[in-house]
Amino acid sequence: RLFLQGSAKDVAAQKQNLEDGRSIMDAVLDDAKAMESKVSAADKDKLDQYATAVRETEQRLAKAGSWVETPKPLVHEPSPPRMKDADFTNHLRGHYQVIRLAIATDSCRVFTLGGHSGSHVPPLKGVDTGYHGLSHHGKNPQMIAQLEIVDRDTILGWVEFLTALRDMKEGDSTLLANTQVLLGSNLGNANGHLTTNLPIVLAGGPWKHGRHLAFDAAKNYPLARLFVSMMQGLGLEVGSFASGAGTMQGLEAKRA
Repeated sequence: RLFLQGSAKDVAAQKQNLEDGRSIMDAVLDDAKAMESKVSAADKDKLDQYATAVRETEQRLAKAGSWVETPKPLVHEPSPPRMKDADFTNHLRGHYQVIRLAIATDSCRVFTLGGHSGSHVPPLKGVDTGYHGLSHHGKNPQMIAQLEIVDRDTILGWVEFLTALRDMKEGDSTLLANTQVLLGSNLGNANGHLTTNLPIVLAGGPWKHGRHLAFDAAKNYPLARLFVSMMQGLGLEVGSFASGAGTMQGLEAKRA
């Protein structure tokens, strides 16, 4: 959908959907205004918050409307091939290809990608157990060896993505230098479902790389402080995000 131009009928349908959404928002705002004189001061504050959220939604709908008739960028690369669900490391490679093209054509600037094969057995030599089962290896050496095979191919796909971004020029720089790419997991130890001391890798952007930052395993601070650093790296004036107040210690920007 990022790169395929819809027919006139498709565009008209999208515009109608957005108009319907705006009509619903208008009706909701009218109902909220009608209630203002009938509620307490505390409830009025809640209504104000509600109305603000509705207006913000209307603004997003208006922005979406401006994109409907914007021509899609032309790309000269084949679509990723169809793959079985179990082949999740190559599924990720296909997604990386689409993301790279979207960045290169400025079709989108923020991406979130997650995935795993669940109980499917990845079609990799030496692997005969599903990834989820391997993650609960119980310190079994054979299962850990298989898990390493899958994880290595997963990381290899990510490295290929970073290399492709590095090799694409953007003015006097590269796509990788102008893009922050974060890889991580929600589990520090999947075998025990531990959510502390997460393995996180940050590539690209304005940062000094080639370093490993280790923190106190017992007295660590929220990962959200890394997100504050990343947002500041994008030029945003923020000092906190979610549970994180302040920036990540040890993460340094490259000198201009």
